[in-house]
Amino acid sequence: MRFKDDMSRLNSEYSKVLGEMFAYNKVLQRYSTFNRRDILRVLSSIASSIEGVSFSYIVKYSHKDYFNNEFDFSVLVESSAFDKRGFITDIGTLEKLRKVLFIPFKEFSPSDLCFYE
Repeated sequence: MRFKDDMSRLNSEYSKVLGEMFAYNKVLQRYSTFNRRDILRVLSSIASSIEGVSFSYIVKYSHKDYFNNEFDFSVLVESSAFDKRGFITDIGTLEKLRKVLFIPFKEFSPSDLCFYE
C-alpha cells in the first residue's frame, strides 16, 4: 500500500509542477511576442548598418516549391535584389549567397512574431 500511496503523491506533485511550468511558459511567450512589422523594421536597419547596403523587408512572402507546396515567410533582403516592379529577382541565388533571411510565418499569429515557442 505504501508504494501506491507514494506513486499517487508523486503523480499529484508532477501534475502540479507541470501545470505551473505551462503557466510560466505562457507568461514567457506573452512577453516574447512582438509586432512582426516592428521587428522587421529594426532588423533591416541593423542589417543595413552592419552590411553597409540598404535592406528591405516583406511582411508576407509566399513561395511555391517544386511540388507546388506553398510556404509563407517574412523576408529580409538586400534592396538591390528587387526588380523594377518590386519583385525579388532570384530568391534561390540570394539564399545561396546568404543575402536573405527567412522568418517563418505562423498562421495563428500572422501579425506577431514570438521569440519563445
